[in-house]
Amino acid sequence: MRWRMNYELLSDSCSNLTEEMIDSCGVQIISLLVRANGKEYRSYIKGEKTDIKMFYDMMRNGTMLETTQLDMHTCREYFEPILK
Repeated sequence: MRWRMNYELLSDSCSNLTEEMIDSCGVQIISLLVRANGKEYRSYIKGEKTDIKMFYDMMRNGTMLETTQLDMHTCREYFEPILK
């Protein structure tokens, strides 16, 4: 019996992969959130450059940044279609 392997590559946005790497390897990026001053920022949006300088400037100015873990709804959005 021959085994056929199906797989999907996923990573969260902390992996800091370049768009070229994401596209060439077919990786799905799960964007995590960063909270600052009552606002939420996505750490990755396909096709957009993340403004890292903005985050470092906020830290230098004493802004408390918080990261979030993946919530159950978002987790299901990514994983259920793959598992089906």
